[in-house]
Amino acid sequence: MATVGSLGLAAASLAIFGSAALFDYAERTLPALSELEKWGHGLFTLMVPSAFMAVRNLTGNGDLAVMVHGVFAVMVGVVLILRLRTSNDPIRRAAMVLVATVLMTPYMHNYDLVLLLCAGLLISRQLAPSLIGPMGVKALVVAAWALPQLVIGLNAIGLPISPLLILPLLFLA
Repeated sequence: MATVGSLGLAAASLAIFGSAALFDYAERTLPALSELEKWGHGLFTLMVPSAFMAVRNLTGNGDLAVMVHGVFAVMVGVVLILRLRTSNDPIRRAAMVLVATVLMTPYMHNYDLVLLLCAGLLISRQLAPSLIGPMGVKALVVAAWALPQLVIGLNAIGLPISPLLILPLLFLA
């Protein structure tokens, strides 16, 4: 349904605005956004919990950040594919895709991390209390809820470790 809805919105956009808007977006907006993310400055650099922004914040090198993030995203993708092939549980599979989406997206912002809360809630429904215990489940949900604000604080003090805090959730799923 999401694919059908997305294609419908794209078709409506083309019908209403024509192809010029699409080409302007591809030729002007995307390169400008890419340059901003790679080299721009401002609060947004504290709001991104990706490996890309962690490397960029540590080194100041947007090109290096793109390469490191690419390797990280491929590794996450391989883990995701391998785990999706071995899991028949649709709730765990959904949680894995949500967490992997956050880890693989270089420009995910802290306000997009509701995906992690959803994954945390899905995981907490599936985990046996004996695995991490009731307090562990509560801690997991609270951590997923708190991470959007922690991202800003950790990045602000020079500890861009959010991807490392998110990664265990993928394995837990």
